[in-house]
Amino acid sequence: MIQKIFPKLSIFIIGVFFLISAIAKLYPVISFEFSLGSYGIPWTLTPYIARAVISIEIIIGCLLIFQYRLKRFTIPLTFGFLLLMTFVLIYRWLTAGSDSDCGCMGELLPMTPIQSIIKNLLLIFVLFIAQRSIELQESNSSKTFLLGIILIIAFVSPYIIEPIYVGENTTHDTQEAHPLDIDLFYAKSQLDTPKIDLKKGKHIIAFLSTTCPHCQKAATKFGIIQNQHPEYPFYLFINGSEETVNQFRKEYKCEEIPYSRLLQPQFLQLSGPSLPSIQYINDGVIQRSVNYMDIDNSGIEDFLN
Repeated sequence: MIQKIFPKLSIFIIGVFFLISAIAKLYPVISFEFSLGSYGIPWTLTPYIARAVISIEIIIGCLLIFQYRLKRFTIPLTFGFLLLMTFVLIYRWLTAGSDSDCGCMGELLPMTPIQSIIKNLLLIFVLFIAQRSIELQESNSSKTFLLGIILIIAFVSPYIIEPIYVGENTTHDTQEAHPLDIDLFYAKSQLDTPKIDLKKGKHIIAFLSTTCPHCQKAATKFGIIQNQHPEYPFYLFINGSEETVNQFRKEYKCEEIPYSRLLQPQFLQLSGPSLPSIQYINDGVIQRSVNYMDIDNSGIEDFLN
C-alpha cells in the first residue's frame, strides 16, 4: 500500500513546490527580473523571460499535481527543466560567486546557487525513484480538455497579474533640456559635497530616499548595472541619516557607486516631488529624466555616445 501511495504523494508534493516557487517569483516579479538582469540578460528581455519561467513552473506544477501522463510526458519535461536550470545555476555560481542570491525562490527564501543546485538534484532524485513505480497511463479526453484549459490559464496568468511595464521612448530629447542647479551640491551648507565635478561631462544622477520602496528597487538595479559596467558615470544623492544611508547602500548592493548624502530642503528642490528621480545630465544640463524601469544598457550607451 505504501509503495503505491509514496510515488504519487511525492510527485504531488513536488508539483505543489513548483507552484510555490512560481508564486514566490511573481510577488514581486520585479525582484526576479533584477535577478535575471544580474545574469547578464538584457533588461529589455528580463520582463518576458521572468514571466515565461514563472509560466513554465506553474504549468509543470499543474501537470504534476494532476498526475498527467507522468512517464511519457510530465516527468521527462520536469527533468529537462530542472537540468536546464541547474546548468544556469552552475554558470551563476562560476560568474557571480557562491554567496550570490540566485533568485530561485524570489524574496520568500533567498538561496545561493549551490543550495539551489542541491535542491534541483534532490527533486530529480525523488522524481527518478517515484517514476519507477508509476505505471503507464492512458490519456483521458475529458481530463486532458480540463487540464488544457487550466494550463492556458496558468500560462497567461503571470502576464495578467503582473503586466509587463511598457517604457517610454529611449531617445534623448534635447529640445526639453534645462540646467540643473548643480551649485547647490557644492554649497558651503551642504554636509557632503561630491568628490567629482558634476558640472562637466556626462553623468547619470539619481535622487533616492532610504524609506522609498521604489528607490530601493532603483538602487538595486543601479548596483547590478554598475557591477557589470563600472565605467558608467553613476552618482547617487541619498536622503537619510549617515547610519541609514550606509545600511541602504549595503542592503541594496550599490556600495561601489559614488554618492553623497543630501538633506532637505535641497534634496526636494533638486529631485522634484516624485522619487526616485533619475536624470541624465551633460555639462550640467538635464538631457532626460527617466523612470528607473526605463534604465537599460542600450539607453545608457546611447546617452554616453
